[in-house]
Amino acid sequence: MSLKVSVRFKPRRNDREDSFGVQFRDEKTIETTHARRPDFSFCFSFDRVFAPSVQQEDVHQFCGEAILDIESGRSSAILAYGHSETGKNHTIFGQLPDRPGLL
Repeated sequence: MSLKVSVRFKPRRNDREDSFGVQFRDEKTIETTHARRPDFSFCFSFDRVFAPSVQQEDVHQFCGEAILDIESGRSSAILAYGHSETGKNHTIFGQLPDRPGLL
């Protein structure tokens, strides 16, 4: 059994001002900064980072093993966690019928 942790970013809304900035270093690392303290940043690493431009198919490919486990009746879990309106439902359920989610 293995645990994989990924993070997916939703595109920014133009009507909101963010106090935090995120830079995508590579497919596994992000760097965050705060508007009031741009000299103070944190780097976070994951098994996979999905930038706002990533398509559902890329998320499906990453989660493929867990999805196959669920379909075959083996114990597995896929969790979507985050604040309201951050794209959890879109990731899991998609926009049917032409853009399905993970399940």
